[in-house]
Amino acid sequence: MKLTDLKKTVEKYSNLISPDIIFGICLTESPHTEQDIDINAIRYEPRFRETYVVPLGLPLSSEILLSFSYGLMQMMGESLLEVGYFYDFFNHNKDLLNLDKPSGEVTIAKGINHYIGNADIQIQWGIKWFLRKLHKAENDIDRALLLYNGGGNPNYPLVVKSNMKLYGRY
Repeated sequence: MKLTDLKKTVEKYSNLISPDIIFGICLTESPHTEQDIDINAIRYEPRFRETYVVPLGLPLSSEILLSFSYGLMQMMGESLLEVGYFYDFFNHNKDLLNLDKPSGEVTIAKGINHYIGNADIQIQWGIKWFLRKLHKAENDIDRALLLYNGGGNPNYPLVVKSNMKLYGRY
C-alpha cells in the first residue's frame, strides 16, 4: 500500500483521534519503505499465546490464529476478539458464510482472512483498540502507546512519536 493511501485511510477514520498518532503506529508496527507499507504483515507472538490465549480454552486452530498480530497496526487476533471484531464479522456474514458462532473456529479463520489485506478494516479496528487503551491511560498518549504495545518496549512511545513526524511528508 502506498503511504499516501495509508494517510488518506487513516484520515478517513480518525475523527476521534489525531491521525498522525495512528499513522505513527502503522509505521512503527508494519514493515515499510519510503513509499510503501506492508498491509499483509503478520507476526506470531508465542509469549502472548501462552499468557493470554491458552487460558481462553479455545480449539487449537483458533488459539493459534489469535496468537498472531496482523496488518498495518499489528493487532493481535485476541485483541480483535476482545474489541468485538469477530462478533461484528459474524453478525454481518453469518448467513452468507454459514457461520456457527462469533468465537467459533470458522468465524475466526474467515474473519482473519477478511481482515488481512483490508486497510479500512485494519485502521477502523486498530483505532477502536487504541481508543480503549487511551481511555484506560486517562488520555495520556505515552501510557496508551505502552498499553497498546503491551509494555515490553519502554521506548515504544518515542519510536511512534518519531514516526508521527513523517505524517506531514505524505
